[in-house]
Amino acid sequence: MKNLSYLFIAILIISLSGCSLFQGGSDTFEGYINYDIEYEGDIDEATRAQLPTSVTDYYKGAKIRKEQETAMFSMYQIVNSANKEVIILMDMM
Repeated sequence: MKNLSYLFIAILIISLSGCSLFQGGSDTFEGYINYDIEYEGDIDEATRAQLPTSVTDYYKGAKIRKEQETAMFSMYQIVNSANKEVIILMDMM
């Protein structure tokens, strides 16, 4: 259970690090980016099944929606960089 907690915290930190909350830039960009995630190293199958395999970011102006789903939970982040707000929605199974 302790390893699962560390895994969850690591996924949360990695997903928040890519949200570009403090980056400047144009507010007119609109589109999406889909990341495919592959894991290297010796990871057992039970752990690998709980890790996300893709992350999708949707951009529209100063707002970003980040989606990642695993076998155990779904996590959605809504980032408003204009007023520096982050909302995290989690659906644990």
